[in-house]
Amino acid sequence: MTRVGFFGIGQMGGPMVSRLLDRGQHEIVLYARRPEVCAPYIARGARLTRSLKELAITSDVLILCLFSDLQLRATAFGAAGFLAHLGEGAVVVSHTTGSPALVAEMARCAPQVHMVDGPVSGGPEDIGQGKLTVLVGGESGAVSVVRDIVNAYADPIIETGALGSALTVKLLNNLLFAANSQLLAATAAAGAAWGLDEQSLLTALSACSASSTALQRVLQVGGLAPFERRATPYLRKDVTAAVALAEELGLAIDLVRGVAEGGPLAVT
Repeated sequence: MTRVGFFGIGQMGGPMVSRLLDRGQHEIVLYARRPEVCAPYIARGARLTRSLKELAITSDVLILCLFSDLQLRATAFGAAGFLAHLGEGAVVVSHTTGSPALVAEMARCAPQVHMVDGPVSGGPEDIGQGKLTVLVGGESGAVSVVRDIVNAYADPIIETGALGSALTVKLLNNLLFAANSQLLAATAAAGAAWGLDEQSLLTALSACSASSTALQRVLQVGGLAPFERRATPYLRKDVTAAVALAEELGLAIDLVRGVAEGGPLAVT
């Protein structure tokens, strides 16, 4: 039985672990800085390790679900990092949305490991339904291994090409989503200025040609104010990463960047 390690048991990672346990096809091994967060999963048969080193040594496949490149870098490298302790042929899939350069650096640092970048699109409710979108980039053999595991919580799983390509697609997606969110917020502000009720306006727009994923998410969480509170930290992080990637590659993204950074939402 394949031993699947998991690190990053948070808002997204917890439901992923739950779905893996529901599937029951793999041995699930966990690590968390606060072991108590693992208790519900240990009760269902997962195994707890005492350190990242132990998790890495134990895992045939290691799934990472961390918020940012900063967290990923802090736990990947050095004597205490997981990369140094993964076995020959181990597969690592990172769900973190961040820089393609970082996963390339991780691959160079651990040539014994097969890296896959696997950023996601969706939320905890999608994971619970097994309908999370996962983009995957990397060697075909490693991607095949990842597909057979993450399909416990992901459908569709979309292959994008070489290592780093999935993150590039995801950053472009999130840049466009941020721009759509800004346009929606500006439209709602115009509606308020014209005397329209926000909820009525958004509900009407959702049934018209102006509907979008951003609009559906706003309605799901109960309006623009709660959407801004929940989404802004992610939008800010991902727009910054997308702009940095464009600058690194010398690409002009002035229009979409201007909209993503220039609207009412506090993305910058």
